[in-house]
Amino acid sequence: MDSLFHASLTASDDAGPVNDGVVTPRQPPRESLLLPARLWLHGDHCDRGVRMRNLSPGGVMVDCGVLREPGSLVRLEMPGLGTVAGKVAWCTAGRMGIAFDAPIDPALVRDEVTAV
Repeated sequence: MDSLFHASLTASDDAGPVNDGVVTPRQPPRESLLLPARLWLHGDHCDRGVRMRNLSPGGVMVDCGVLREPGSLVRLEMPGLGTVAGKVAWCTAGRMGIAFDAPIDPALVRDEVTAV
């Protein structure tokens, strides 16, 4: 029975590598970059310039000078993608993690920047 359970975990598309019988979740690769973007925070009447530090299909880390509670609604305008909706995942002084509402293709941002 254990071997069947182990085999189903190792074959799962949702699971990452198996280390000592423990399945670790897969982390999508991140694009390391330094690019400008525009951030709208729910409840604010203006956007603000931010700098994207890394980007993955599920989210982005930005440099910004504001603090918001995790779960706060945001929109981020990125080159090559336009405006993407998301939520604050975490926030510390000077940086914010944003989880996108739907996955994006980071290559569209990278390709837009390299085409300029």
